[in-house]
Amino acid sequence: MVPDAQLKEMQKTVDTAGEMWPGAEYGLGIASSPLTCGGRYWGHGGDIPGYETRGGVTKDGRAFSVAVTALPGTFQDTPEEAGKAHDAILATVDAALCGAK
Repeated sequence: MVPDAQLKEMQKTVDTAGEMWPGAEYGLGIASSPLTCGGRYWGHGGDIPGYETRGGVTKDGRAFSVAVTALPGTFQDTPEEAGKAHDAILATVDAALCGAK
């Protein structure tokens, strides 16, 4: 558990100006992203060719963890394909936290 004072410092964010994904903001080792159902989630993920992870939590305690593994090049042969795969991961996170519609 991170003490409140430290968590508040981590949650002081800057706009990523499109360097991450639309609406993303970044703090001290933690990202914030908007949800389609309102609010935001906080977490961190990572990716290298063939792997992508996302994990985080909402203010009210809903949490998620997503890990995708595939042979390098399976869905990331071009930047466009990599973008589509990344968008699918973000959509999965949103569906999990907002409820699939």
